[in-house]
Amino acid sequence: MGRTPTSKHDASYDSVLNALAILIFTKPWNAIYKTASGKSRSTTCLTTLQQPDGTFTLDIESTTKYMLDYFAPDDNETNDGAVHKQIIEQIKEPVDTENEKK
Repeated sequence: MGRTPTSKHDASYDSVLNALAILIFTKPWNAIYKTASGKSRSTTCLTTLQQPDGTFTLDIESTTKYMLDYFAPDDNETNDGAVHKQIIEQIKEPVDTENEKK
């Protein structure tokens, strides 16, 4: 494995030897068992989303921005219902309890 490859065949051979060495020193039976038993899991990294207009976000930054805009939109009081307006008015009033007076 330490020799310098002199041909395409030698480079390929060294590449295979390196891969085998990695498998030997890790736990190769774990991967084989999980694959054979159907228990192997692949992780999914969400990088793009389809937007309502049919286009897709381009990268993790635009995906994150889209998700923030969708799940945490800007507060717009014109869209508040009666319950929300009542809660906002109650929050504006000073708290007048015994605990607060101390």
